[in-house]
Amino acid sequence: MAPAISPFAADTAIFGQAGPRHGSAPSAVLSDFLPWALTIEDAMWNCVPAKCGSAYKMVRKNYLSKVIPVLKQGDKFIRNPNVVTDKWIDNGEIVYGESVNRRRCCQSERAGQELHLRFSMVDAEVNRILWTFTNPVPALSDEIHRRCQTKEEILLDLNKNDHLFWLGVNMSSEAFLGFTAFNTKKITGKDTIDFIKYRNMTAQGHLVDDELFEAVLGKPLPK
Repeated sequence: MAPAISPFAADTAIFGQAGPRHGSAPSAVLSDFLPWALTIEDAMWNCVPAKCGSAYKMVRKNYLSKVIPVLKQGDKFIRNPNVVTDKWIDNGEIVYGESVNRRRCCQSERAGQELHLRFSMVDAEVNRILWTFTNPVPALSDEIHRRCQTKEEILLDLNKNDHLFWLGVNMSSEAFLGFTAFNTKKITGKDTIDFIKYRNMTAQGHLVDDELFEAVLGKPLPK
């Protein structure tokens, strides 16, 4: 997830973060301001299970203000075919911005052979934003920007010491396990640890030591 609320994104962008499955905790950034930018439920869902979302879903959640098409078919820009953009509700559920079903994905993959990435509309949007912020007087613009960010800055400042201490301690245990599992995926075939075994061993009071690490990390695949 981007470190600040973004005005726009290419419609092929995916928003998310590694999360606890891979030894990461979004302390000092996301956990401080996401509950402000999103609902508390969406913030926790993004930070704990670390569910990714499309740019269109982020517009729906008010995290982005605009999505720019970047896929061009012939002389026409088209919306990302792997994301639902043509309807809001399906069978009583909000589906706008969600991934399309597998059948449509397969069709999109075949159609994707004719698609080309072109960022001319993104460049135009950047220029439009730059020109917009060039015209107001600078000191007042800076003051408004600071005032809008005050809540985020206060939260970061209040929590910074706890974040630094906790992250420093965790890097030698759960974060180490998560990073190691992710980095050895090609060797073990798994990018996460055995979470159930880890929970059982720690609940039984087992030390976080080399024995525990060996028990929960993936084993090398047979050659």
